[in-house]
Amino acid sequence: MSLSFHFSPLLLLPLLLLQTGGTRSAGPLQSQADPTVRFEQFVSRQQFPTAPSPPFPPHFSHNNCSVSICEGPLAPIFCSGFLISTAWFYGVQGQCPGSKLLHEPAVVMANFKRIVRNGAVKRGDFLQFCEDNFATSPYLKAANLSDWESNPQNFRKIYSNKMRKFAAVLHEIWPLLSRQFIDEVNLHQDRYPVIHVPNRFLVPGGFFKLYFYWDTFWILKGLYFSNLIETARGMLENFAHLLRFRGFIPNSGNVQLSRRSQPPLFSQMIADYFDATGNKSFLAEYLPRAELELNWWRENRSVELELDGQRYSLFRYKAITDCPRPENFLEDYQLGMEANNSMFFWSSTASACESGLDFSSRCEVVPLDLNVFMALNYRTLGKLYGDVLNEYEKGQKYKSMAKTMMTSINKVFLDADDGICNIYPLLLGEEKRLQDQCHKVVEYLKRSGALGFRGGIPSSLERNSNEQWDFPNGWAPQQHLFVLSLLQCQNVSGEAAGMARKVADAFLTTAYNGLFSPAEEKPAQIWEKYDVRFDNGRPGFGGEYPAQSGFGRTVPVPQRRRRPAAAGTASWP
Repeated sequence: MSLSFHFSPLLLLPLLLLQTGGTRSAGPLQSQADPTVRFEQFVSRQQFPTAPSPPFPPHFSHNNCSVSICEGPLAPIFCSGFLISTAWFYGVQGQCPGSKLLHEPAVVMANFKRIVRNGAVKRGDFLQFCEDNFATSPYLKAANLSDWESNPQNFRKIYSNKMRKFAAVLHEIWPLLSRQFIDEVNLHQDRYPVIHVPNRFLVPGGFFKLYFYWDTFWILKGLYFSNLIETARGMLENFAHLLRFRGFIPNSGNVQLSRRSQPPLFSQMIADYFDATGNKSFLAEYLPRAELELNWWRENRSVELELDGQRYSLFRYKAITDCPRPENFLEDYQLGMEANNSMFFWSSTASACESGLDFSSRCEVVPLDLNVFMALNYRTLGKLYGDVLNEYEKGQKYKSMAKTMMTSINKVFLDADDGICNIYPLLLGEEKRLQDQCHKVVEYLKRSGALGFRGGIPSSLERNSNEQWDFPNGWAPQQHLFVLSLLQCQNVSGEAAGMARKVADAFLTTAYNGLFSPAEEKPAQIWEKYDVRFDNGRPGFGGEYPAQSGFGRTVPVPQRRRRPAAAGTASWP
């Protein structure tokens, strides 16, 4: 019933069900050592350069932005203003502000203002201020996965011995990615730059050490396949907690990312949990929370467009800020000051991050992907309310909203030349349009050359952007969505099913090789992104940071590659 997309190392596990690092001298991953240490040993073998002290640009501390990227007493400390810009100016943004305030936020800001003289801060004064007002105390601890077992029953569905071995190694990554907040974070939430949630959670990996919204969608799929149902339920409770107290699910548990969201997939997470458990009481409790999220998107992210005299309501990403991102302040500041409208540039940059595709040449003002997700969410709520809980009136309401969204997508986004603008509308599975859509997609894919790569499909065919969500990088979530979209065509196009199998096999091959026989001079890892020109596990590149290993949203993809029902037929939930 539910849609299957996801991001996590453990996003490779779903792909394995379609299927049939170097040597690992450190021994079994499931040891008695601290999971945080074991995870770092497993996935963090890279050296990250520290940012040099930048030259002080004119008016560096006064960038005239007015809407901070986070709210509350921590905003002037961690998100925007003179303190954060001073940290970047002196090249100490990795250490200051620290991970814990030693005083109340108002006291910290008062202490900072005391060292500002004539609009400037001396380096020595600032370093002493940092030492006196912040600590590097950890706010996370490793969390025990009490429901983890060594050989989940679902692994029998993986019909290739090679891929079953792959899934088993990936399954051992889960305990390495499990975290929870220390108790003091809940007691003193104004002292830590994080958004507290009550239960343990799985992190993506690398330097992504907190929960992330849409990564969790794919992580949960892997958890269901690994029979970690209790852990999955706790993570859904975390998001319900955020919806109850904040009204939406933020990008991440990092306060610097807290005023923007990510693609709205909570409805799909709920449907996946129901598919895995059949728990109707869970649906009755959690569907109203999903409605809260959809209402928030409608109230805060919808836009009216007029086309050929008709008005259509669609959705866009629009972060509530017009300031440089604190996580990449210097580059944002410099690029913004070079732009015609700096605050518009900063707002647009944060909004692009809300899409999860930060950054890509594919970013548009009104993105098709988001509107497909919203149509799927409405359709999912319509089915769950109407067909499962027998709340027919509410079910019909959401089915009608889904139909309206589908009409808007077809009218506004349809490419006049190809008859397509993106493969994702196939996920909607409109019977009246499916055969024609599938034919056009297949013909487009053959013409475009998108299927001609050894390691899967690239995020786009744009070769000159140097962005991480463009050529030649391929990401597990996009492979998953691409294959899932093509499989909507398998009853009307055997050619589409073959394409789906080819892409899944190619991506699994490079991910497998990256862990067991990696490219020369590359560590054995599961990567967040791969260079799809190769099938030897070569990591992707570009963007604002080095390729990260781990990686929570990649792992589920191989797990979910199942024994085919019949020869030549792919199956990938």
